[in-house]
Amino acid sequence: MQEKVLTNVAQPEGNLGGQQGKFLKPPPFYVSLIIGDKLVHNCMIDSGASSSVMPKQIADQLGLQYEVISKGVVQLDGTAVTTVGVIKYLSLTLHACPNVTILQDVSVIDLPPLFALCLSRDFTARIGGYLSTDWSHMLFLTRYGTKATIRSETIANFHIEPHTSSPINANCSAFDQEDYPGTDEADTKVGSIPDLTLDEWVSKVHAFDPYKEIEESELGFYCMHEENQPIPSITKPDHKDDNEVWKLFL
Repeated sequence: MQEKVLTNVAQPEGNLGGQQGKFLKPPPFYVSLIIGDKLVHNCMIDSGASSSVMPKQIADQLGLQYEVISKGVVQLDGTAVTTVGVIKYLSLTLHACPNVTILQDVSVIDLPPLFALCLSRDFTARIGGYLSTDWSHMLFLTRYGTKATIRSETIANFHIEPHTSSPINANCSAFDQEDYPGTDEADTKVGSIPDLTLDEWVSKVHAFDPYKEIEESELGFYCMHEENQPIPSITKPDHKDDNEVWKLFL
């Protein structure tokens, strides 16, 4: 059994204890990414960064190959950081929304792994998302044109762990029903499957017969399997209230 990779993780700054005359820094916005067969936590989005960077120790633990480029970079505070290489076209998949994958060049830097990955503004631009003003969540459009929300994750005590895909992602992106009450999804396979609407009254998964008339109370969005067996892709646990968000697996 593979063990989680423990590293020294930077802890977020607390409040200033009532100190006056200082600016409160917004908390870092963390997401988890699927890179290869690993789940990588503490990936920090930096809206001001011009390029994405990864500490060398993290790149080595992930077994990533990079083009060796040795050059010094001077930060605004005068300290120097050594760039040791560049990972070309690294595949980054949002764990919160596995349907979203982008390819991005990532610079490898010789710094302690206080974070797993610092994501540049190009990352959010590529997924068509933007951060809220309080840095609590990020809103973006899925490939179906629907709006999904990812909330900032709490900092994890480890950066890397083995990833096992699951049909139900407990960390998946959520629809805020009050903001977006109705959503129509396009057919995912050629056939006579109608476009259906999310139904907020359903509290469990229903069996679906494409040749049977669809009741209004049934679940609204299905994907078709290769064997033409329908698989529901939206579930709502029985214990959740109607005003809570849906869990979506894209």
